[in-house]
Amino acid sequence: MASICSNPPKANGATCSDSNACTTADTCVSGACVAGASAVCNDSNPCTVDGCSTVSGCTFTPGNAGAPCGSPASCTVGSATPAVACNGLSSLCPTPIVKNCAPFACGTTTCITSCAQDGDCAQGNYCAVGGQCTPKGNPGGSCSAGNQCLSSFCADGVCCNNDCLGQCEACNVSGSVGVCTAVVGAPEPPRPACVGDGTGCDGTCNGIVTTSCTVPGQSTQCRPPSCNPTMQRPRLLSCSADARLQAGHLRCHSMLRLQHQRRLPGGQLLPRRRLQAALRSGNPVLDRRGVLERALRGRGVLQQRLHGAM
Repeated sequence: MASICSNPPKANGATCSDSNACTTADTCVSGACVAGASAVCNDSNPCTVDGCSTVSGCTFTPGNAGAPCGSPASCTVGSATPAVACNGLSSLCPTPIVKNCAPFACGTTTCITSCAQDGDCAQGNYCAVGGQCTPKGNPGGSCSAGNQCLSSFCADGVCCNNDCLGQCEACNVSGSVGVCTAVVGAPEPPRPACVGDGTGCDGTCNGIVTTSCTVPGQSTQCRPPSCNPTMQRPRLLSCSADARLQAGHLRCHSMLRLQHQRRLPGGQLLPRRRLQAALRSGNPVLDRRGVLERALRGRGVLQQRLHGAM
């Protein structure tokens, strides 16, 4: 390339070209064109092979298959974005395929694939047996613990709208499954049974009060009065404040209410032993009105005067 710098002559340092596209800043030195620094060919694309042609200069050819490109792998807000690599056919980095981790949650850079606790699961799911994240149930769905329910409450084997802990409420009442509802009758297990001793004064759920059983008042008569023929004193049975049977005594009236009728002629005398035997057996003799008049004591007999004609 001497002619470029010598015909006409050029001063040293004058710009020239050595006809090589892969050199830059060529200059004349003592009448000759001297190549400068090599061209820097770098497009900062990991998916191209950088080169240089003496004719055309820098070249960037698709290649580098498997070379990492794009952003590193990440997982956030339940979505995992994998790392990608050049495919060797295109100078463009492939678009990563974002994965929704549900029902699992995000790990550090990828989706969790097996759970050990509820926190390993996406929102609305819980960690079930076997390491599987499982959707939480709606009210009325079966459950064994509150973490299995969207409401966070599991009562009576179903997901419930609240904790439903009252003695006289339940969440599995037919027609209202999933809604805590007042019950009628006995409490739903495992709630404690109503107090009572089985004598008729037991508490019960009334379908209104949910926190506790309702017991009969002390004025409630739970059995009809009875009369002991020996003591001649009836027992009046009523309910106590703690739902137990309590007995009170009153003097026997001369006119006793009995339970069965037998037709007797007016003014008939009934021996004392027959009357007492009938009373003890619970099957005494009565007139039609069910009233035995005043007993008249005398010589070992009780005289009965019956009302009205038979």
